[in-house]
Amino acid sequence: MTLDSVTPSARACQLGTLCNKDARLVEIVLGESRGVVRARRDVLIVEDNDEVLAVASEILTSAGYRVTTAISGEQGLKTFDKVHPDNHIDLLFTDLVMPGGMNGLMLADAVMERDPSVSVLLTTGYNEELVVNGPRKRATDVLSKPYRRTELLDRVRQALNHAVNRAAIAQSMYFGLAEEAKSIVPPAR
Repeated sequence: MTLDSVTPSARACQLGTLCNKDARLVEIVLGESRGVVRARRDVLIVEDNDEVLAVASEILTSAGYRVTTAISGEQGLKTFDKVHPDNHIDLLFTDLVMPGGMNGLMLADAVMERDPSVSVLLTTGYNEELVVNGPRKRATDVLSKPYRRTELLDRVRQALNHAVNRAAIAQSMYFGLAEEAKSIVPPAR
């Protein structure tokens, strides 16, 4: 098998430039750039207010998203660990301020450590400046409560599109490495 006879993501994996989750991310980008979009995106909603959780879940479910819910940061992380391996969570939508030992920022950081391809959208009824003060591992988007259906759907779409853009940048870096390696590695005979 030569490098030319495999898909670009498989070629990059053979060269050791991608791991499994990165290859999946690149395949999503390739699929979307070819006009093939996944029918469903998976969203984990973490919200301690039952009414807000029910409304957000209904809005996203009716828009075609597959929704999993949790009522605390700790439960959200356990749910992520349980669900994510089989049904990749595309977006974490979490309340910023929750009771218990894990708030939304801590949850987002823990999820990002497990899989940096997961998009994060925070929501809060408090001042958004709480989020921007202090060092962050990456930019975090915040949706203020109360929010309208259209606002939630737009921000979810933006967060998911941002992940696709990050993947496209990664794709170009990986494929650049693959092309460079292709010129170095002689074809198998």
